[in-house]
Amino acid sequence: MVIKNLVLWAGILYLGNIILLLNKFINVGQSFLGCKFPIMCGAMTWVSDFKLIGAIGEAGGFGFLAGGNAPVEFLEKEIIATREYTDKPFGVNLITIAPVYKEQLQLVCDLKFEIVMFAGSIPKEPEIKKVKDTGAKVICFAPTTPLALRLIKMGADALMLEGSEVGGLCKSFRQDGFTFDVSGHFLHFRNKEIFDLVSSLLGENLKKIDRSAWVYSSNRFIPYPFQLNLFALPEDIRDQCLNDFRKVNNDGIRTNPDNLMDWIASNFGDGIARHSMIPYNEKFWHTPLGDISSEWADRFIARPSLDSVVAGLSNNTTENVGYHSHFYYPISGGISELGSAFSKKIDNITVHAEA
Repeated sequence: MVIKNLVLWAGILYLGNIILLLNKFINVGQSFLGCKFPIMCGAMTWVSDFKLIGAIGEAGGFGFLAGGNAPVEFLEKEIIATREYTDKPFGVNLITIAPVYKEQLQLVCDLKFEIVMFAGSIPKEPEIKKVKDTGAKVICFAPTTPLALRLIKMGADALMLEGSEVGGLCKSFRQDGFTFDVSGHFLHFRNKEIFDLVSSLLGENLKKIDRSAWVYSSNRFIPYPFQLNLFALPEDIRDQCLNDFRKVNNDGIRTNPDNLMDWIASNFGDGIARHSMIPYNEKFWHTPLGDISSEWADRFIARPSLDSVVAGLSNNTTENVGYHSHFYYPISGGISELGSAFSKKIDNITVHAEA
């Protein structure tokens, strides 16, 4: 009986210590986040919108709007809409390698937030200071111990410790004899130095691949890009697309359209816009195209000449256009081969370990 009682009391004391420890973590989380429940919803590009983040705030959690590659005007509208939805605190996640990162950074400093999270790569110390000078707390991602210590020294208030494997979500797995990537990570190189680095890491396992893609429209497959392969369309739609494209070319293309919808119409005409550009981009962005700015479009959307479009009336064009006319990818092992190759060149990497 004495032994049973001692075991019982030992169990009660152990459980009590666990509860005290959990309460300590909860109190720290509540104090840091400023919300009822210390539960965060990480930013997910084109998913973490004002409705989701607002609902999380109303439920007592803490959510982050996703900066991602969103145009600054769009991000500002999301911030305003979230603040109209809830008066509870929320934050913004900024991707430091995004094309509009500097503009997004200035926006969140101007509008002021409780917490700003940096992701994508390591932010610069002046950027962390700039955010903290507005009164915000800063969270940074830290994939390694040396980087964690460096970020704390630079002023980070908290860290997101990540990475069960080298490369994070840029990884692959094997199932039933096939290799699957967690997410698409095709390699496009604009810088020869970066290309040389990746080539040296992957060696003969790196292969150049020419794009092979089609657009399903008018109950048939149209070779990509749509605007250069009008020959494959029904005659009435083909003529409409050509005539409307010829009209905007003859009228002159506006150089500074206000939004993506106007950019598409002014560069391609109503036919190509209605049968290809608008439905594709609406599905891709899940956002009204009139709410998306267009400064990024010149790089990513192919704008052919009138002669090229006319040439595409008679045969399948072999012209390689667009930034993704070809890409590079590992021959075997999936995209995780790149992370694995990097890991062999870097010291002090710890994975599969609890913080």
